[in-house]
Order: sequence, then C-alpha cells, then structure tokens
Amino acid sequence: MTQMRSNLNPTFVLQKEQFILSLSESILDNTFIKISFGNYKGSETELRNIYVKKVLIKRIENLSFTYRYKTRDIVKNYAIEEGIKLIQEAIENGFKVVTLFTNKFDLILEILNNQKVTIRKINSSNKDAEVSLEHDHSKKRLIESQGKGYLHELKITDAEGNVYKNAQDKYKQINHYVEILSSLIKEIPKEVNLSELLELLALPSERIAIELNREVVRKKDWANIAVKDADKIEVVHFVGGG
Repeated sequence: MTQMRSNLNPTFVLQKEQFILSLSESILDNTFIKISFGNYKGSETELRNIYVKKVLIKRIENLSFTYRYKTRDIVKNYAIEEGIKLIQEAIENGFKVVTLFTNKFDLILEILNNQKVTIRKINSSNKDAEVSLEHDHSKKRLIESQGKGYLHELKITDAEGNVYKNAQDKYKQINHYVEILSSLIKEIPKEVNLSELLELLALPSERIAIELNREVVRKKDWANIAVKDADKIEVVHFVGGG
C-alpha cells in the first residue's frame, strides 16, 4: 500500500500508540480475533478495506492481510512484528475507522472529519468466539478461499475469505470440478484465448468465473486475452442448488 504520511497531531499519536499496544497485548495473550480497516480516504482509488487475522504457516504464527479493492482481493502474509508495523502505517495513511476485535473487548479508533481522534473500548462482539488459527493444510485446495471476491459474492465465504459452514459442500464441489478440469487444461492447443478455452472444455459461458494470474477477468475481455504457457488459470463453473 502506498505510504503518504501527513503531519500527525499529538492526540492522534497517543491514541494510535494506545491502539497498537492493545493489539500487541491481545496477540500475546491469544485474545486477538481480527482487525478491520474502513472508511478509506487515501490515495489508492480502488482500495476499500483491509482485514487482518492470524494464521499458522509452517507452524509459525503470521498476520494475514486481505486488501479489498473494488474488483479484487489481494492476500499477503507477514511475520507478526512486520504485520504490526504495517497496521500502524495503514492507520496513518487514509483509513478513518479501525476496529480491533478480541474476545474480551472491541477497540474502535476513529478519525473524524474535523481531524478529532477518538478511541472507544466497548463490549466484545465476539465474546464467545474461540480464537483459532488457519493451518497450512487449508492451502491444499486448488481454489483458495481467501482473496476470491466471487466466492464472497456467491455467499460461499465471508468478507475475510472464511467458508461459511452451510457452504462447505458447495466449496468442496467447486474444488472437485476444478480438479477434474486441471487435466483437461493441460491438453489444450497453445494459441487460444479465454473464450476459446471455454469452448474446448465444453463449458457454457454463463455462471462461469475466470481468474487469470490471481485476477478475475471481465467476461467482455475473454475473447481478447490469449492464454500463455506460464499463465495460472482458474475456471470455476458454479452449479445451481442449495
């Protein structure tokens, strides 16, 4: 995310340090659940939100950032110390509302239009939530749940990429379908565009999402984009039903 530091008033600095201290303590005592950044007024025109949660990568705790843009999500994982620094930078660079969720309390840092800064501690909205970490084995899915805006739009995942309990079967069905398609995709001719790829796979053009190199491609652009050998393509056919 582009850094644009402004002159920070003393009140803001104190409130920010209090927020970061509460964040660090919640991570240490394992009460941290997530952070949500909202009301973005910075220079990145398509950035909407940032969501942060803890994950386990090779048995080491990391902070996973989901950068939500207008048309895509980008997920990046960082070591705890680096992640806290990035959270501090995000607070300083355009987000007007930042909320720390723990299973003890919620802490809301808000920068008002008149540049007044407030910080409020309220009862936890996740009081009964169990603090859990997402493990490496979740990455074995061909279609990862994080960073997939179309899964959220189809109500398969929440805003942070967690699969809803009542959508687990549909999520597995999508991955199974992609697994079947993977072997077929290896056999296609070299020079085809995305529309021709669908025809070769005998797929309808409706209820289809195509992700090329981790970015969703608009349907109107399919015929203009040629498939290259090094491209990473995900073709998802959404089947009807509950």
